[in-house]
Amino acid sequence: MVNRAIVGMWVLALCCLSAAEDTEKPRTPATPAQAAAVVPASMAIYNFSDLINKAERIVLGEIVEKKDGAYTIKALETLKAPAINPKNVSADAYKRAEDLLKTGKSDLPPEVKRPNTIENINVAVIPVNEKVLPPPGTQAVFFLWDVEARPAGVMPAYKISHPQCVYDTKVLPQVRAGLVAPRSISDGRYLRDWDQRAAERSAQRKEDEELKKAAG
Repeated sequence: MVNRAIVGMWVLALCCLSAAEDTEKPRTPATPAQAAAVVPASMAIYNFSDLINKAERIVLGEIVEKKDGAYTIKALETLKAPAINPKNVSADAYKRAEDLLKTGKSDLPPEVKRPNTIENINVAVIPVNEKVLPPPGTQAVFFLWDVEARPAGVMPAYKISHPQCVYDTKVLPQVRAGLVAPRSISDGRYLRDWDQRAAERSAQRKEDEELKKAAG
């Protein structure tokens, strides 16, 4: 319960949206985290179906540590991932090969790749602002699509540059159901109330802009 309360608070900060027009000065948010998370009016807000399709990788994970500017996400469950390319070398396979070359043995087992399975591997995330992530030790559902290029043999990395990249773990049952039965979420619904409100505000701003252009 404490973990969920923490991540819920930080997801709320990430989703802080200014209701003011672009030409107006936004209201002062309540916290520094919220101040860092004001969403631009031009940013697209995805409904549930589009969000699942947009994400290359969907992970239930725990934020572990920061290294070289990126945070490691310990993958507790990978719900969606890119198709496995047999030619790709995973970080574990690369480490096993290094161990064998150096000492002739390795604690890591040989890798067996099955084409139609989802690899549950740790990932790295690079937030545009560190304040948008929950603190280390908390769990969240991550929707990841903004791939960061990295050398072979290194865990995959993604930028977190959108408020819909991080969700509270309470959405997990809905995400699982949506992945199993995509048609069940094809009605345009949003994964959380904030998403819908943000989309409505964005649509209203666009409509207001069109009216201003027509009047001018």
